Amino acid sequence: PGDPQDPAARGAVLFDTIYGRNAEGVRAHLESLDPTFARWIAEHAYGRVLTRPGLDAASRELLAVAMLGAMGHDRQLASHARGAVRCGADPHEVSAVIDAVEDLLPSGKSERAHEIVDRFSKS
Repeated sequence: PGDPQDPAARGAVLFDTIYGRNAEGVRAHLESLDPTFARWIAEHAYGRVLTRPGLDAASRELLAVAMLGAMGHDRQLASHARGAVRCGADPHEVSAVIDAVEDLLPSGKSERAHEIVDRFSKS
């Protein structure tokens, strides 16, 4: 869909893959925060950075899961755990990422991260 040479089109395809049926709601939320920020996310973060060659989308999503789990951002962790699976990662891989960063998580946060990943990577 769209022109593969156009970063905005590539970004939109990836964004839709990651967020699935929630993509429009996430876009609307970003737009409500700040239209310029929403455009930057769509065109730069997704269109230029996350779609560039080197790593496939599943690997990039697994990295997002590791970072978000370590930072304790539960809502975003849920979205990217689901996004990792939508991009081709196995749910066991998503869980293994949390295992890999477990020593970076504050006390008690590891269980919570696993609960989120287990719930959202299998749905």
